[in-house]
Amino acid sequence: MDRLSRSHLSTRNVRNLALTATAFVLVTWPVAGFADSARRQPPPSNYIAECASCHAPFPARMLPAASWSAIMNTLNRHYGVDASLDGSAARELTRWLTDNASQRSANRPPDDRLTLGADFIRKHREVPTTTWSKAAVKSPANCAACHGDAAEGAFRERNVRIPR
Repeated sequence: MDRLSRSHLSTRNVRNLALTATAFVLVTWPVAGFADSARRQPPPSNYIAECASCHAPFPARMLPAASWSAIMNTLNRHYGVDASLDGSAARELTRWLTDNASQRSANRPPDDRLTLGADFIRKHREVPTTTWSKAAVKSPANCAACHGDAAEGAFRERNVRIPR
């Protein structure tokens, strides 16, 4: 009988632990989900007009906040081009980029180029060097050449089509 009581107690403890864990998840999950969605805001309308008129609309999560700040503070010499913006537009874009920047690493890639970052290099290590010089690709920064979903900020491997 004593063994049966211990077994019953053990089952009840496991059940209580499971109920407690479930309650914790149900209570905290909406908060965690809201916090994540609050952090990942869609880009301001002028992001596409100002930035994507010259290159792919890179998702803010591709660089750390320090890189975005440096890029936005040097728009007058943005990789060889004057991409200056008026003060309010620059502030709005800087705020969005830094608020939605990568949380995985604070390490800035060389020259703040996402194509020189560790994640980019790791994910593209199997791409032959000759691919980058193809007329349809031109540069590693031309994401849309291979990623059909790049304009939406998605880079699913199943949607990759490397031009011939």
